[in-house]
Amino acid sequence: MDILVIDASCIAYFLEGCLERFDMLENQDARKALILYIQERLFLNTPNPMSVIWCLDSKPYWRSRFEPEYKATRGKNKLSISPTLKLLRSLGCHTLACPEYEADDMASAVVRMLPENRYYLLTTDSDWMGMISENVTMLSPMFEPRVREQVHAWGWLRGKHAKLPKCHQSKWIMPDVVGFDPKSIWEFKVIFGDQSDNLPANCHPGLIDLFNPIVDPLRDQNFDPSNFMDCLDTSIEFDEKRAQQFARSLSDLPFNPIRIGAR
Repeated sequence: MDILVIDASCIAYFLEGCLERFDMLENQDARKALILYIQERLFLNTPNPMSVIWCLDSKPYWRSRFEPEYKATRGKNKLSISPTLKLLRSLGCHTLACPEYEADDMASAVVRMLPENRYYLLTTDSDWMGMISENVTMLSPMFEPRVREQVHAWGWLRGKHAKLPKCHQSKWIMPDVVGFDPKSIWEFKVIFGDQSDNLPANCHPGLIDLFNPIVDPLRDQNFDPSNFMDCLDTSIEFDEKRAQQFARSLSDLPFNPIRIGAR
C-alpha cells in the first residue's frame, strides 16, 4: 500500500503563502481548492493509488521539557495557518495528532507502525530526510530536488558537512555514498546541534532521532492511531483529467506536479 504523509503545518504555511501572493487570503473557495489539490494528490502522479494522512503539531512540545529553549529562536510567522488547518478538518481529511507531539513524531510513528508499506513524505523539514529508505521517499514542494531518496539525503548532508569550519569537520567523518543510511543526518545534528530548532551540540540523541525518541508516541497511552488506520480504507488514484481541470482553474499551482514511475 502507498501512503502520502503530509507535514500539515509546513504545507499550510505554504498554501497560505500562495493565497497571500495573489491577495486571496479571504477567499475560502481558493483555500479549499488548494487543500484539495494536495488531498486528492493531484500534484503526484504515481502508478498506484494511495491513502493520505495529515500529521499535526500539538503544543507545548515534549522536547521543551528537556531543552526549555527548544525552538525559542524562531520568529513568529506573519501568516496564520489556522484557516487552512480548520478547513482541512471540515473537509474530512484524515489527520493524526497527539498532545505534546510534533508532526515529525506522528510521521515517524506511522512509518514504524506499518514498515512494509510504501511512504511518500510531503514536507520541507530536513529532519524527515532521516526516515528515507527503500520504502520511504521524501517530496519537497519548494526546493530541488523535489523527489528525495537516499542519494539525495547524502548530497544534502555532504553540503552541510562541507560548510563546517575545517577545525570541526574532523569531529565527524562523512559517510560514503555507497550504502549510505539517511539516519546519519540525525547523528550529524546531534554532534553539531540543530540551529533551526535551537538544539545545542551534543544534545541527547533522543531529541533528534525520530526512530528512537526520548518520548515515543507508540508507547504513549494518549496516542490514538485510529484516524490513521481509517485513512487506509480510502485509496485515491491519480486523476489526470481532474488535475488538468485544477491547473486551468487555479491562477497558479502551489508547486509543479511530480511524476514518479510509469503509468
